[in-house]
Amino acid sequence: MPHIASGSTPLIDDLRRVMHQARLRRHMRRRLLSFAKRYSIIEDGKVTEEAENADRTAISVVVPCYNHSKYLPLAIQSLAKQTLPAQDIVFVNDFATDDTRDVLEAALRSSGLSNRSHCTVLENSSNMGQAASLNRGIDVCTTDVIMVLNDDDYLFHDALEVALGVLHQHHELALLGGRNIDFDTDASIELYSKEILRIWNIEEIGLRLFPQEAVLRFNHQNDFNTPHSGCSFLKCAWRAVEGYCTQKRDRVVPFSDRDFQFRVNLLFPIGLLDAPVSFWRSNSSVDSGKFT
Repeated sequence: MPHIASGSTPLIDDLRRVMHQARLRRHMRRRLLSFAKRYSIIEDGKVTEEAENADRTAISVVVPCYNHSKYLPLAIQSLAKQTLPAQDIVFVNDFATDDTRDVLEAALRSSGLSNRSHCTVLENSSNMGQAASLNRGIDVCTTDVIMVLNDDDYLFHDALEVALGVLHQHHELALLGGRNIDFDTDASIELYSKEILRIWNIEEIGLRLFPQEAVLRFNHQNDFNTPHSGCSFLKCAWRAVEGYCTQKRDRVVPFSDRDFQFRVNLLFPIGLLDAPVSFWRSNSSVDSGKFT
């Protein structure tokens, strides 16, 4: 590896960035190949058959919660307004140090969400991190299709209907992502229509398909770029890749959501909608500078 002199100039900074990206690509490729070899042991047709036979008529939502109590009522509102209600909604309180528990209980009562969906609140006895919280929540869901909603984000009001519609049309897909709209205040959401199907029919929404193992040709972690909120997937795919990876050192890429999406693509085709499915709060991460 070439030596770069200490100090800082525009040229040196550019070289450092290029070398850093090259190291990330090499690490990503090594980890992907390692997982591909590991998964080849279980790829005997049973996994694909289970995905093909998955029930794509019902969906559950898992909401990991940590120190975002002031944003929870809006996130819950987006679930209560779904054109197609979730069968299960599982909230996982990851040992939050704010008033998440009280706000969650009050918001569930006032929103009427429990009248439309079966709601469960799980309490972690210690701070486990988002990946472990998701695994715990997904494990208790009773449907074959799961969607994630982060506790500070907001779903389009027909996000669940669209996800099930597309996954029903494309039985080959085991995971489906979409676009997002950034926002930083609750009021800014009111500027937008919140129903995708007011603009497109399901058949008209652009869909980019990534066949099985397309990820092995990726050069960057954003080659499949979708927000975590609104990402839906088959529970059998989650089981096949052994869930969200809780140890950062074991991941293909640092963030647990993209790592999970990449590993699913090693075994299954995945898809990316050319339409927004969620509003992503751009100024609220409690994990700024950290990986979850």
